[in-house]
Amino acid sequence: MKTNSKYSRRRFLQVSLTAAGTGAVLAACSTAPAAPTAGPSAPAQAQPTVKPAAPAVVSGGNTFWFHSSNETESRRPVVEAWFKKNYPNTTLKIEVTPSGFFDKVMAQIAAGDSPDLIYMHESQVTNFARQGALLSVEPFLKATPLMGDAAKYPIDLFRRDSAWKGELFALPVGFAVLMLRYNKTMFDKEGVKPPTDQWTWNDLRDSAAALTKDTIKAGQPDQWGWNGWQTDWMPSSWPLIKSFGGQHFDAARGKSEIAQAGGVAALDFMQSTWCGKTRSAPTPAARKQLQSGTVQLFEGGKAGMDFILSQNVNSSLKVIGDKFETGLELYPAGPNGRFVRAGGTSYAIPSRTKNAQVAWELIRYLVGDEDANREAAQYKDGNPLIQLDYVLKYNAPQNALSDKWKKIVTDGFQKYGTVVQYAAIGEYPNVFSAALDKAAECSTSAQKSADEIAAQTDKLLKDLK
Repeated sequence: MKTNSKYSRRRFLQVSLTAAGTGAVLAACSTAPAAPTAGPSAPAQAQPTVKPAAPAVVSGGNTFWFHSSNETESRRPVVEAWFKKNYPNTTLKIEVTPSGFFDKVMAQIAAGDSPDLIYMHESQVTNFARQGALLSVEPFLKATPLMGDAAKYPIDLFRRDSAWKGELFALPVGFAVLMLRYNKTMFDKEGVKPPTDQWTWNDLRDSAAALTKDTIKAGQPDQWGWNGWQTDWMPSSWPLIKSFGGQHFDAARGKSEIAQAGGVAALDFMQSTWCGKTRSAPTPAARKQLQSGTVQLFEGGKAGMDFILSQNVNSSLKVIGDKFETGLELYPAGPNGRFVRAGGTSYAIPSRTKNAQVAWELIRYLVGDEDANREAAQYKDGNPLIQLDYVLKYNAPQNALSDKWKKIVTDGFQKYGTVVQYAAIGEYPNVFSAALDKAAECSTSAQKSADEIAAQTDKLLKDLK
């Protein structure tokens, strides 16, 4: 799913002012409206939004509206059972919008016809929070903490990397770890040593190059050593960038840092897997084309290594069946150390909800109750969970890979976990992706790609001030 939103703060204000007659309350913001980064121009006299101190409204109305991006993330059976038990006289409305979710939900909040609870991707938290569209969860956490031992929840990790002005505006309910998977059968056949937990990124590239072959003499590889990075999904490249000492933004997330030495080195490494003698991965465009429909390079035995989210291992193994033997390993290390992307599903409470307290009660239940976690892990494709003990109990594959999976996930939580660093502009993933797609064509340098990203990003950030 694409996670950018076309709603800038001023666009949000414009829609909000249009909806002022509804009597809905919007939240207070300490900064003045910024120039739009997308969408129509706003009226010159647009007034600042007003941020309610959470919980501004703790209840109201006979309907609770939960808006999710897909059916799996809705955790529908658990949510329905909870309302039936605790709020039997409340009508539960679960809306699912697979395409254009963030634009739609932002428009709903701005117009005052707001959901009470929404799915929230990590890439959009600061973008929504900046515009006054979400309530801070800090007052809720203080008034009614999460169930059980606070140490079971990796809240500090999210607060460090995904907070807006030091506060959380979404509560993580799923914490999937990105890991390396490999086709052990291919490695054995080609006489290449499989990955270990001591691997560096250079080890991955060298082995990937050895596995990459044109087996049908078509003039292009049809067997790839590494399935490559998904450039329009930033979590796939974030551990690499961190391991080379790079970052997307400065600490205040007001200036791009990708063109500094560490960021350029990481982009240069990525480019080396697409170009030249170390070519070992399909370009992003080729990757999309080769993986169209239900055909996947790794599951089809055409890629030696790939990344995968921890909760997707089970479904992947079912597709692979007995075609080849699969192995799992930690993400490799770089000059600046080893990092594992951990993060994912969050829920947020819109600033115009009529049922803020009910929304918080539901979130607490979904992340803290063991029965709710067990049911969520089994629903549809399986939901990532947030408490490590429940993750290890209900998300783990029940086969020979179980112990290795648990070790990678545990280390990903406790030793190497990192949440992707996003800025408060929804356009950034597209800016980043477009530049990398160009770099994959081998016609520009990593430094020029990083400079292009930085220039466009700094302009967008400047427009916010």
